[in-house]
Amino acid sequence: MREISKGDKIAAEKRLDKVKGIMLLEFDEKIEALGDEYFKLFQFPERSKLDSYHLALAVWHKIEYLLSWNCKHIANAIVNNKLREYNDRAGLYTPILCTPEELMEE
Repeated sequence: MREISKGDKIAAEKRLDKVKGIMLLEFDEKIEALGDEYFKLFQFPERSKLDSYHLALAVWHKIEYLLSWNCKHIANAIVNNKLREYNDRAGLYTPILCTPEELMEE
């Protein structure tokens, strides 16, 4: 919610309106700590730290797919592989990271 509230006020209002009624996932200190681990693992730049929390939320809540147009920090094979390896060692669930386009039927 914080992220989509940023930027152009009119665009932010439109984004917030689109997500009205969508259930919010719990975010607590365990998820934050996992996000901090991912931040270190993937060496995201500070300005992209929220990406590590997106990953942590999807892992913690066992979300089947994490869709993102962010191919630099989320939806790419290198991140998928590193995340799977880390999560396998830690006994954590690993979602499928992909772009929305990859799920669209042709």
